[in-house]
Amino acid sequence: MAVLMVTATVYGVVQLLVLSSPTRSVRVSTVLLAIAVGVYGCGIVTVLRPAASLKAAA
Repeated sequence: MAVLMVTATVYGVVQLLVLSSPTRSVRVSTVLLAIAVGVYGCGIVTVLRPAASLKAAA
């Protein structure tokens, strides 16, 4: 499931890159950095959320 979510995210970002490439409003390196930060942030939230709910239930 996680692989499908990452694939969908990358596909959406590629679409945005293709649409914005004629205007050059966003550099490719900036978009790749945004993908990396988003995936990292989602991973951290995914790990901490169940831990917080277990601690609250205990």
